[in-house]
Amino acid sequence: MIKLTCGATDCVHNSRELCTARSIHVGGIATESSEGTQCDTFSPKGVKNAFNSLGNMNLTGEFKQLFTKEDIKMSPGIGCSAEKCVFNEKRICSASDVRIEGLGADSSEATNCSAFRMN
Repeated sequence: MIKLTCGATDCVHNSRELCTARSIHVGGIATESSEGTQCDTFSPKGVKNAFNSLGNMNLTGEFKQLFTKEDIKMSPGIGCSAEKCVFNEKRICSASDVRIEGLGADSSEATNCSAFRMN
């Protein structure tokens, strides 16, 4: 299982730096650096966005996470279009440890995937 942590604390999916989404997508087709990637699933916190994101909630992961503090049980699947990343395997991220950065982000463009490595 991929360990995903998230520094985009203003995202509707962020709960104590864990991602509550069932799946996310990292964009950045032709990028050659992590700064050129972004979490396309990012959505600013708010009632409307929370309601709109209900269909992408990882309810099973959230339930499991309630019973553990040490392990991350709430990790979404990660789709990826960063074609030059060594972890991109047929548009799926294969990195074991992923962190989405985006402290104070108000849009997906202000986030990035710190796991990106050029292949």
